[in-house]
Amino acid sequence: MQCFNQRILVNYIYSLYTLDYGMADKIKSEKLRKILDSVLLDIKPSMQEEKDLNARISSFVAKIQKQFSNNDAKVFLGGSGAKGTWLKNSYDADIFVMFNYKKFADKSMGLSDILEKRLKAAFKGKKISRIHGSRDYFQAIEKVSKLVIGNKSVNGKSVNNNPNADFTFEIVPILDIKQAKEAKNITDVSPLHASWVKKNSNEKLRDDIRLAKQFCKSTAVYGAESYINGFSGYILEILVIYHKGFTNLLNAASKWPLEINQDSDKVIIDLKKYYKNKTEVLFNVNKAKTHSPLIVIDPVQKDRNAAAALSDEQYRNFILAAKKFLAAPSKDFFEVKEITLDALKKQETANKRLYALEASSLAGKRDVVGAKLMKAFEHIKTKLADNHFNLHHTCWSWDKKKTALFWFFIDGKKLDPVIIQSGPPVALKKHAAEFKKKYKKTFVKDNRLYAKAKRKYVDAGVLLKDAVNDLYVKERVKGIRVVYG
Repeated sequence: MQCFNQRILVNYIYSLYTLDYGMADKIKSEKLRKILDSVLLDIKPSMQEEKDLNARISSFVAKIQKQFSNNDAKVFLGGSGAKGTWLKNSYDADIFVMFNYKKFADKSMGLSDILEKRLKAAFKGKKISRIHGSRDYFQAIEKVSKLVIGNKSVNGKSVNNNPNADFTFEIVPILDIKQAKEAKNITDVSPLHASWVKKNSNEKLRDDIRLAKQFCKSTAVYGAESYINGFSGYILEILVIYHKGFTNLLNAASKWPLEINQDSDKVIIDLKKYYKNKTEVLFNVNKAKTHSPLIVIDPVQKDRNAAAALSDEQYRNFILAAKKFLAAPSKDFFEVKEITLDALKKQETANKRLYALEASSLAGKRDVVGAKLMKAFEHIKTKLADNHFNLHHTCWSWDKKKTALFWFFIDGKKLDPVIIQSGPPVALKKHAAEFKKKYKKTFVKDNRLYAKAKRKYVDAGVLLKDAVNDLYVKERVKGIRVVYG
């Protein structure tokens, strides 16, 4: 009888424990839902915004369509606007001019020339910029006189991280294809992406895609451009649909390996199950496109890795952000914070000195200009490391228009003016003689030559003043100067 009572007591205590655990889990889940609902209110376009945007786009599209018969080309909205995944305060739209395949397939490389003439006729007196790419496309900017943010109208001012009142249209010539294999250019496949996302998502999933995009923007991992090497909108759409939600995606990402040391470590997402296993994926997908740590098989193009542009660093940044958010959910993870010199100065300590440079960007296609800025930044960073400066944290930001900020947090301790240079083994007489010729003060230790030499830079500030005058840097920026340090 005593044993029976003890068993009842144990079961009763266990039930209380599991009840408490379940309640705690429920409370955490409710808190997370409230945070995400609040974020959605901030980032999801209101009905009025949808109406205003559609009116603006419809008017623009109609002007282009008038230049073509329906049998020649059809003009329509593409990108996140077509998929229903665009974010509030998005002041850009992709417009596709889709040419009849039978009539224009053999004129694929001439589509841009045809479109340019029609655009000039449709928008007389308006500046239409031609942007060079694998197939040239066009850009037109309209001034926005009134911004509607939720229920709030703001005249003459931009809000919510929108630095201007310009609305940018990108007009892209494509061919009307039914299957990806018919494409003459990668852009031809874009409408198939939009159709797939719309077909495989509902309103809940499209809201979760919005959350994923905003999360990645805040974490600075959004965008597949060569100067970002992050997650494109399409990758996030595939991942959210595959994992059936935003939080499910974060839970999955938190379990991805941080370090990819071999092909078998790579994370592979094959939603359509085109391949049986990783080996098949790595064998069949273009080898040049499988270097990324994450491989996402394009559901409309089985031999394409949609995540080919993703870098190891951005992959890791996303995983770490996912882990941090799940451990302590907060709206802060969705707020895009502007990086300013004043904010960086507050992070400076005696042991961690800040050095900052301001660069003016060249004119041109955003992706190309951004890539040049990134290369200038990497050149300077490498020069600091090669000269033995201990870098705590380095990064850069760009307003996508004129100005970029490069910053470097460097160990506050000054370097010794004398450096020990390692040379060849003494037994390698020819190399040893060359080393002695180069350095006057040499000595032998463990049968290897060493030399004491004067260090070129002991002060990072002096190095940076020289670095901004390097030809490699000057060719990639319009101007650059040290603003702090």
